[in-house]
Amino acid sequence: MKLSVVLPCYNAAGVIGIQLEALARQTWSDQWEIIVADNGSTDDSVSVVKQYADRFPYLRIVDASAQRGAAYARNIGVRAATGEAVVFCDADDEVAPGWLEAMGKALASSDFVACSLDAKKLNPEWTQIHNDFQTHGLGKLEWYPYLPHAGGSSLGVRRRVFEAVGGFDSSLRYCEDTDFCCKAQLFGAPLQFVPDAVLHVRMQTSYRGLYRQARNWAKGSVAVFARYRVRRNRGLWRWGAYWRQWKWIAGMLPGSIGHAKGRARLIWHLGWQIGLFMGSMKQRMPPPAAE
Repeated sequence: MKLSVVLPCYNAAGVIGIQLEALARQTWSDQWEIIVADNGSTDDSVSVVKQYADRFPYLRIVDASAQRGAAYARNIGVRAATGEAVVFCDADDEVAPGWLEAMGKALASSDFVACSLDAKKLNPEWTQIHNDFQTHGLGKLEWYPYLPHAGGSSLGVRRRVFEAVGGFDSSLRYCEDTDFCCKAQLFGAPLQFVPDAVLHVRMQTSYRGLYRQARNWAKGSVAVFARYRVRRNRGLWRWGAYWRQWKWIAGMLPGSIGHAKGRARLIWHLGWQIGLFMGSMKQRMPPPAAE
């Protein structure tokens, strides 16, 4: 089975070489290719990728600059790919040894898979506030349709499934991967966790970056929730759950502000709460909450 590795890229000149070096050490029993989908980089990303042309038997760069966002770039990459199955990874991360082999073997028997994530290798300790996410298993939505989900850079999927569900929704700038996971599973492709395939992920390394990421992901989660929620239930009780979270955050203050990791967690939760409110106002609905 031929595999296509699709790698979206935007201004990643400083880090994409690390990912390409790691990919150069991967093996697969059949043919495989790398498609770098450039999302309109204005730095030297494309030049760096071209330096690796002789390291891979099949390496192509495709123009994905018509619309900003990882969803659009991944879709363009898949359109250019020739493999029966596609695996995704991001330019600023690093695949661990054996990643491609494990993902390929999993896709030989499953239509839809996700690898394990590791946040320790590439990040300072104080930024490692999500070590439990997708390390030993998949996260699961706490609201309808209650399905497992995974980060977009960790997914692998059979091409026929990807095409049947229409790929990633490029109108979503954030949480498009959660939406894709829902679509694929509702189509009939269960999401299989592959613990032997590991991706080292790079986290935000500034408080501002953590805040913005949390806020944007929260806004995206509301947009996804709006698509799948049960319409007959207005769920006004969700606002009560939302305001109780603010009380919980206030209780975090005394023990958080004295050390970097505590401040990082606090800023993340603040960003998430503000993002939920912004998303709810835009969608004109209560924020999602555990059911």
